Amino acid sequence: FSFAEQPVPTSHSLNELFFSLHIRHKKIMSTVTCNRSVCSGPGAACPSLTERNSQAVRLNSFRRSSAKLSHSVRGARFQNTKRSSTSICKASDDMVIEAEIASTSSTPERFAGVRADLKPSEPITLTGEVDEAALLAAADFPIPADDLIQLCKAFIQSQVDGDADKWFADDFRFVAPVVGPLNKERFTSALKGFELREAIPDLESNFHHFRVDPFEPNRVYYTVKFKGTNTGKFFGFLGPSNKSIESPPQAQSVVFNTKGEVTKFTIGYVLDKEVGNTGGLGGVYGLLYASGFGLPFPEGQPWKPSPLYALFMQGNQSMSSDNENVIDKLKKFFPRVGN
Repeated sequence: FSFAEQPVPTSHSLNELFFSLHIRHKKIMSTVTCNRSVCSGPGAACPSLTERNSQAVRLNSFRRSSAKLSHSVRGARFQNTKRSSTSICKASDDMVIEAEIASTSSTPERFAGVRADLKPSEPITLTGEVDEAALLAAADFPIPADDLIQLCKAFIQSQVDGDADKWFADDFRFVAPVVGPLNKERFTSALKGFELREAIPDLESNFHHFRVDPFEPNRVYYTVKFKGTNTGKFFGFLGPSNKSIESPPQAQSVVFNTKGEVTKFTIGYVLDKEVGNTGGLGGVYGLLYASGFGLPFPEGQPWKPSPLYALFMQGNQSMSSDNENVIDKLKKFFPRVGN
C-alpha cells in the first residue's frame, strides 16, 4: 500500500481499512534521534517505528470512541470495522516515511443486552438539542474553555491550600440552595470560622464532570459526591459520631470575569435526593445530617411537604374525578380561579 505524495488526512471514518502518514524531512519538528544506521547523522530527526505504532494505536482508539466522533461520521459507529496493515519505516535524505500498522480488530457490539425494540437504528439528534461546540466557538468570552476549567480547578485547590481570598472579585457572591447570597467579606469570614476536615478527616470530594456552560461561557459547572466518616468535631464541640457519610451528587459552579477572578460560587444543588444518606440535603447541612447532627430548623432537615402543598397535590390528583370538595378548598388559596 503506497501513500505516495498525499497530505496527512484530517478526518477518518470508521470503515476505513488503512491510514497513512507522509512526513518530509524539512517539516519534521521532532527531536527523536533515529537508531537506524541510515539516519546516523548528528541530530537527525526520524520518528521511530515505535512512535508511529503509538500514534496508530491512539488513532484507532479515537475511531472507536463514540464520545469523540464528529457528527458527520456518527452513522459509521453502528458498523463493525476491521483494519489490517503492515509497518515499514525507511529514511533517506528526503526522509519520506511510509507506514502500515499490522492489526486486526473489530468494534464492540453496540447496545449489547439491550432489548431489540429499544435499540436506536441510527444516531439521534434531539429536537432542540444545541451544538455545544458551535456555541462555545461563537462565544465572545476571551478565556478558552479548557483554560477556564483549569482556572476552576486551581480555585478549588486554593480552598484546600487556604489562599482562596485572592480569587474573589469585588462583586463576588456565594450562593447555595438555602444559604446566601453572601458577599466577599461574609463568605471569607465563614470560611475562616469552619474547618470541615476537622470533623471529617477522610472526606473525599470526588470531583468530576467539569464542563463550560455553552450559554454562559464564563461559567464552569462540575459535580461532587462527598464520602467520609465523622471522626472529629463539627464547630469544635459537635461529635464525633463515627458514622459514614455519603452525599448525593451535587452540582456546583464557578463564574469568572475576564481577569480570571471569581464573581460567583455556587454549591450544594442536589441532583438526586434518593442517593446517599444525607436525607437529600446538599452542602454542609447534608454532611451534618448524615453524621447524626441535623440542624434544628426545616432547612437543615430532609424535605417534607407542607400542609398546603399536600392539599394542592391532593387536588391535582382529583381534578379528573371532579372532586368538588377538594376543588372548592383549592379555590380558597387561588381566589381568581374560575372568576
